[in-house]
Amino acid sequence: MDTKIVMYFILLLFLFQFSITYSITLTYSPINIISEEYSTILSSNHNNVLYTVNKGLLVETISGNQPIIMLNNETTYNITYSSHLNYYQNTTINITINENIITVYTGIPNLIKVILYSSNQQQIVWAGYLSSPGYVNGYAYINGSGTLTLEYLNGSSIFNIAFNVTPSSKITKSLTLSLLNTESTIINSSLKNIIVNFTIPNEYEKYNLEYNSTNYTLPYSLAFSYISNSLLPSIIWKFNQNNLNITIIEFFGKNGSLVGFAKIISTSYSLNNSVFMSSSLLLIKNDNLYYNPKYLIEENIQGKTVLFGFTEGQDVESNVNITFSHTVFVNGKAGAIVNLTLDNVSYLILILSNGKYMNISITTPNNIMIENITIGNTIFLSQKILIKNSSFTLLEVNPLYNSGIIVLKQLSNGSLTFLNSSNYFILNGKLYIFDSSSTSTYYIVYTSHPTNTLATTRAVDNILTIYSDNNSLIIISAIVVIILAIIAGIFAKKRSN
Repeated sequence: MDTKIVMYFILLLFLFQFSITYSITLTYSPINIISEEYSTILSSNHNNVLYTVNKGLLVETISGNQPIIMLNNETTYNITYSSHLNYYQNTTINITINENIITVYTGIPNLIKVILYSSNQQQIVWAGYLSSPGYVNGYAYINGSGTLTLEYLNGSSIFNIAFNVTPSSKITKSLTLSLLNTESTIINSSLKNIIVNFTIPNEYEKYNLEYNSTNYTLPYSLAFSYISNSLLPSIIWKFNQNNLNITIIEFFGKNGSLVGFAKIISTSYSLNNSVFMSSSLLLIKNDNLYYNPKYLIEENIQGKTVLFGFTEGQDVESNVNITFSHTVFVNGKAGAIVNLTLDNVSYLILILSNGKYMNISITTPNNIMIENITIGNTIFLSQKILIKNSSFTLLEVNPLYNSGIIVLKQLSNGSLTFLNSSNYFILNGKLYIFDSSSTSTYYIVYTSHPTNTLATTRAVDNILTIYSDNNSLIIISAIVVIILAIIAGIFAKKRSN
C-alpha cells in the first residue's frame, strides 16, 4: 500500500473517531439510544485484498445524565483469492426487519457489507467479512421505505444484491451464482471505549455543523417522518454535497414534546485502488410520548408551517408547543380546539380533520339566570345562559357544580336539543362550551342536583325527540344520565319518607 493510501486511511479513522461527538437533551426519561458507527477501507492488489473495518456500537436505555460509553472495534482482514470459482445453487437469503433492527441470513459466503439507502441517505448496517454462510445484524433508520444492498467480495471486485425494504420487511430469496474462491486472515484487531455526547439543532432555524474542520449550514424543512412505524410531525435538516450526506430529524409527539432524534452522516469515495466508506447513526426516542396519528394535517399559521397529527386516543401531536387540546365535533366531523405557542405568541384555534382551521375566541355570557327544568317528573337545577348570537366561539362560564352537567341549546323555533357532550368540558374550575352553530341561549342542567323548588320552571318533556347535527350515541348517553338521575331522585324521596 503506497504512502497516499496510508495517509487517507489514517484520515478516515481520524474522522471516524470524531464523528461520534454528538450532544442532545431530551426532557423526558428513560430514553432509548442507538448509536452505530462504521468506517471501511477496501484496497486491492494482485490476488490480494486488504479490508479494514472500524465499528462502534451502543444500544442502551438511559435515565438522567449518566455518561454514555460506546465500544469501538477495529479489525483488518487480509483476503487472498484465486481463479477457482465456487458455485452456489438455489442458495437462500433471508432478511428480517423489525423497525430499526435488520437481520440478514446469507447462504452465500464472502459477505463484506450491508448498506441501506433511504430518503437519499446511505447507512452501513453491518461491515466485516463473513467467510461462510451465516447471520449478521445491525441497526438503521428507515424513513418509510428504502433499498437494502448486500455486498459480496468476488476477487478484487464487488457483487451486489439489492432488495426493496420497509421497517417491517420479511424477505426470502433463492439465488444461483458463482464467486471466486477466497481465504482470509485477521492481521489486526483492537478495542477501545469512546464517550458519546449529544446536542440538537433549534426548531425553525438553519443548523451549523462542523465536520472535518469544515462548517456546513443545513437548511430545514417540515414533513411527516416515520419513527417506530409511526408517522409523526418532524423537522428535517439535510446536506448533500461532495460525497458527504447529512440527515438530521427531530420527531414530535403529544403536545409538541420532542420524542425522537435521528442523525445520519455518511461519506464515500475512491482513490487509486482503494474504496473508502463511513457512516454514523444516532437514534434517540421515547416510545411513551407518541402514538400513530389517524389524521395528518399541515397548516400555515402566521407564515410558518405547522404540522398536526390526531391519534385514535384524541391526542394532538405537533412540532409546536401545545398547552391545551380538546376534541370537539363540527357537523359530525372530529376536530380539536388547540391552544399553541408559536414565536412566544399564543393562538387558540379550531382544527378539523379535513385540514381546515380557524381562529376562535373566548366569550362570556351577557346574562345568566337560574331556571329549573322539568324532565319527566323531576325538576333539575339549571343555568340559563344568554350570549350574543355568534358561532365558532368558546363560551366560558362559572358553573354552580363541576359534575353531572348536561348542556342544552335552544333552536330558532324555541325547542331544546342536546349539545354533543364532547363540545363542553371543565378546565381549571371553568365550564367551556363550544358550538359551531349560531345559538344565543344555552341551558346548563345539573342532573346530580334535582330540586323541589318551584321557581321559574321549564318543562322539556319533548327534548328526547329533538335531534341536531350530533350523533345519536351522544344523545342516548345523555338520556341515560338523566334517567339515572330521575331514579336516584325517586329513591331519595322514598328514603326521606
